[in-house]
Amino acid sequence: MKIKPGFWILFLLLSGITGCTKDVRDPCLQPQTTAVLVHCVRHFDTSATLIDTALPNPVLHPLSSQPQQFYYGGVKRLVNFRLSLSNATDSSRWILRPDSANAMQDTLSFYYQRQLHFLSNACGYTYFYHLDSIQSTRNAIDSIRLEAADVTNDANVEHLKIIFK
Repeated sequence: MKIKPGFWILFLLLSGITGCTKDVRDPCLQPQTTAVLVHCVRHFDTSATLIDTALPNPVLHPLSSQPQQFYYGGVKRLVNFRLSLSNATDSSRWILRPDSANAMQDTLSFYYQRQLHFLSNACGYTYFYHLDSIQSTRNAIDSIRLEAADVTNDANVEHLKIIFK
């Protein structure tokens, strides 16, 4: 059986087109998301020593409708969690209920400065933040300790300790 020259032309043409398709993998190899890392603790007995405390069934939800904000609900025994900050305003507010079975809740208010930060040509830009202050109600929360004021794309930095009663 003899293959016609038209077949070879079509074959080479299709091979050339499929060989020029763009690779679909993301060339950005660093985190682009910035979030506040929160650690939950409480006082051990009456001493100044702090120990981890797991929130039994927490509900956290933003009071603003920014598209990049996280929502926690249905996660059991949460010790660390992340909260996103608004890239459109200089403050963000969150509702924190340590246990969904209990109506006690607190409001966390973050006040900060936004800084547009260039990551790379492949990753583009993101916002970094500098936390000026954090305020909260005191229903379940005893106090808040600011550990690191600069919020960047470094996922290993603990920014806040929330000390529960």
